[in-house]
Amino acid sequence: TEYLPRKAAGRAPARVLFTGEAGSGKTALVLRSALSRIRAGRRAPAIVVVAPRTGELRGWQDPTSMFEAFDLHVVRCSREALPSALAALDGEVLIDTPATFRVTNDLDVHVRQVVDARAAGSAPSSDRLPADSVVLTHIDAAPALGYVTERLIAMNVPVSALIR
Repeated sequence: TEYLPRKAAGRAPARVLFTGEAGSGKTALVLRSALSRIRAGRRAPAIVVVAPRTGELRGWQDPTSMFEAFDLHVVRCSREALPSALAALDGEVLIDTPATFRVTNDLDVHVRQVVDARAAGSAPSSDRLPADSVVLTHIDAAPALGYVTERLIAMNVPVSALIR
């Protein structure tokens, strides 16, 4: 673990923000991460759902009811209210963001970029990726996994998971 950034080494970070393109698997990963923490005997994390701005609602499906179906505590807020929402929450927090979400430095969270390996065009770009780690999804159907891997190596970002 000496080669990994401090935030990525060891136990899963307490506050994780999932970001990525639409359909990359952010919401599913938030749910899987929450359930994994519960199965490990830890307290259920709070889930924060960041709603897109009014002009960016097209195609967005609010996942709040899905998280609530698993008895998870959910807070829904706007991008502007996210720092306040995080300040009001104790313990572990998992943050689900819309595809239009852009990470800024005002958040003290571990940023996990979710990349759909099926689309080589969705490979992360270092100019817009302030991520602490990357999760590759749909690797079993990836036609250009080598391309995505090359980009990750060039960016020097730890890969936290590979998911089918």
